[in-house]
Amino acid sequence: MVKAPITQARRASGKRPMSSSTAALSPLIGRWKVTIRWSPATHKIAGGPRVVTAEARGSWLKDGAALDFQLGSAHWLLGGDDDSGEYVALYSDARPVSRLCQMSLTSTHWKMWRDEPKFRQRFEARIQKGGRKMVAHWDKAERGQGWARDFDLTFVRMRRAST
Repeated sequence: MVKAPITQARRASGKRPMSSSTAALSPLIGRWKVTIRWSPATHKIAGGPRVVTAEARGSWLKDGAALDFQLGSAHWLLGGDDDSGEYVALYSDARPVSRLCQMSLTSTHWKMWRDEPKFRQRFEARIQKGGRKMVAHWDKAERGQGWARDFDLTFVRMRRAST
């Protein structure tokens, strides 16, 4: 896990100090150009073009208490536990759907997964080019079925936001 200390600048600014687990999420802050490539099965459900582009944004909530990562109507509220080093991602979107995922983040990988027997999911992103690019995919497994690719994503940093 990436660990980051509470910064002196945040203390001096009068803002709430950021915990080490939350500060470790800072590589996700900023705007990202995202290219999504649907798998053939998912494309049948989603319709439209097989490849679409969108913008994602990672931003702090409540002075750094958690991170909101947004892609279209999808939101992941990301946070961690300082003592255990574990992370969670609470997901919601416009359908409305709400899901809880476990999460890990290192300097080279970002992973999220859920093991709910009715609908399992896993996300893996390889962080490249010093954090300026992420190559990722979502897989799914519906009740009793094996894993299948849902879609591929490529994130390219558009602009680095101040932390």
